[in-house]
Amino acid sequence: MSISSGGTPAPDRTVFALMREAGPREDPPEPGPRLVESPVFIMSLMRSGSTLLRCVLDTHPLIHSPHELHLGGLGAHLKKGQLTRLSARKLGLRQTDLTYLLWDSLLHRELRRSGKRIIVEKTPANIFIHDDLARCWPGARYIFLRRHPADVVRSLVTTGICDSQEAAVGLVAEWAERLDAAQAAATRPMLVRYEDLTNDPERTCRRLTAFLGVPFDARMLAYGDADHGALDAGTGDWGANIRSGRIKRTAEYSGERPAEEIASVCERWGYAW
Repeated sequence: MSISSGGTPAPDRTVFALMREAGPREDPPEPGPRLVESPVFIMSLMRSGSTLLRCVLDTHPLIHSPHELHLGGLGAHLKKGQLTRLSARKLGLRQTDLTYLLWDSLLHRELRRSGKRIIVEKTPANIFIHDDLARCWPGARYIFLRRHPADVVRSLVTTGICDSQEAAVGLVAEWAERLDAAQAAATRPMLVRYEDLTNDPERTCRRLTAFLGVPFDARMLAYGDADHGALDAGTGDWGANIRSGRIKRTAEYSGERPAEEIASVCERWGYAW
């Protein structure tokens, strides 16, 4: 694991491999009733504005969007050779069922604590467990957030998450494929561009609230006036921009032609370079 100049640990490939392996991996259970019937998930690459989007949504009086919950790393464990396994079998519950119940209980707890109506979860690594999210919550909704892939590469290097341009290019290419696969499989998706959120926030927020079935609230445009909890590395963005509390305009990409893998993602997503 490399360390950025600011002292923040930068995940290495081993960490990303663990992300890919996270979550339940048994035969899918039949979904049962859920405490939270229709949670919302922001699906995105890292460094794509998901923390900004969650803060904007969290400012709405009916929407709660907590820090990254990392559901893929949370799971129930049945010890081998224990009576617990016998009990679970008699209840008709497998380890996967119990994990899904844990996830649902956690979201329900957060939603009840907030006193709001809708919960929006934004962990970028959710793109690796999108199939489990869909099995756990058949009624889930998804907001797919895209940002210019070359800007994502630049941000990964600048923040020290990746210690080289080559590493950032490989990460973005891989995660973009995963994001595309998750979007193709989603039954209730909405597509949002980071550039639209920053350059035309009111229109974008009106689209988002219409999708979520709540009225637009102008307070969303001044997310810094509300408390969104601590902004820490590991559970979302922590930089100066997000801490400013203001939505800042994004300039069009003006760099040189990106690496071939990134140019390919740009073409798929409709971004010029």
